[in-house]
Amino acid sequence: AQQRMVSLAMTLGLAQQKLATDPEQGARLVAEAHEEAKRALQDLRDLARGIHPAVLTDHGLEAALPALAARCPVPARVDVAVAPRPTPSVESAAYFVVAEALTNVARHAHASSVVITARRDGDVLTIDVRDD
Repeated sequence: AQQRMVSLAMTLGLAQQKLATDPEQGARLVAEAHEEAKRALQDLRDLARGIHPAVLTDHGLEAALPALAARCPVPARVDVAVAPRPTPSVESAAYFVVAEALTNVARHAHASSVVITARRDGDVLTIDVRDD
């Protein structure tokens, strides 16, 4: 949530500068900031329920990663096979790594699609997030 708020503040600062010289670009930055604010609110709601989002706590990565991908503005395909469930701390780390990767894809990659793969082999959990 803190990272989103920093990003929001930076985007609003850029928008403020651009509004005077390039109103169209300024308006785009304001729209981007609005979307970032909505994502930050969702993050704060998730954090208010505990460090794990409810779907992660209740159903594990098998349900949480598709739910996370559904919120991504870039079309995402998810392939998760991690049974048995990893420990809560491993699930949490994996979830937030994927969340950060999807944020980066949406903000910086100019991608048209992303694929998230999660596999468990013994005690090893492998997460792969790839965009085009």
